[in-house]
Amino acid sequence: ERQGGTVSATGVNRSNHGAYVHTTTTLAGRYFLAGGLRVERSSVFGTKVAPRGSLGVRLAGARGPVSSSFLRFSAGRGITEPSLIQNFSREYYFVGNPDLKPERTSSYEIALVQEWFGRRARTEVAAFHNSFRDLIAFVSLPAPVWGSWKNLEASRARGVEVSGKARITDVVSFTAAYTRLWTRILESASPASPYYAVGQELARRPAHSGSLGLSVSP
Repeated sequence: ERQGGTVSATGVNRSNHGAYVHTTTTLAGRYFLAGGLRVERSSVFGTKVAPRGSLGVRLAGARGPVSSSFLRFSAGRGITEPSLIQNFSREYYFVGNPDLKPERTSSYEIALVQEWFGRRARTEVAAFHNSFRDLIAFVSLPAPVWGSWKNLEASRARGVEVSGKARITDVVSFTAAYTRLWTRILESASPASPYYAVGQELARRPAHSGSLGLSVSP
């Protein structure tokens, strides 16, 4: 509908269909394999394929203060579609972009997992690398509109995560995690923007983040 020179999107729609297969297996009681494949079909973006797999290796198994040790590798690809607001919004201060493409990501991770005190506690140290294509970002536009969304060409996120979980009693558990993250924009659809120029860090991706949790499960 056209109202006063602006377009109000009231009849837009999108349909999605998907199918996936997933399997897990254990070899010789030491190697743990998992893999899957998902196919997404969108009425707007066409067909996308997202594979994923992981391998876990038991390095040592023991009882007592130092229990089992595992080394884990994982890799995968995925997509995230833009929201309906990002595609079709016609608010006064920001407008949608119907030409947005889905975000595409490739992820790799390696982690060392250690169990303690008969599996009452568990710690994990992981290093990861995520590559993004067509990352969706909010960009400024000339007044009176504040902005819209565009696809950045390429970016990456690397980091290290340390986490732990301890079972204090049979019903009380404590968790903690810390992540150190490094991000960079490698190619940009808005190179003149001070926020999305090549070499800048990604917005809303904190360099330091952490969490603490206490759960009770009677």
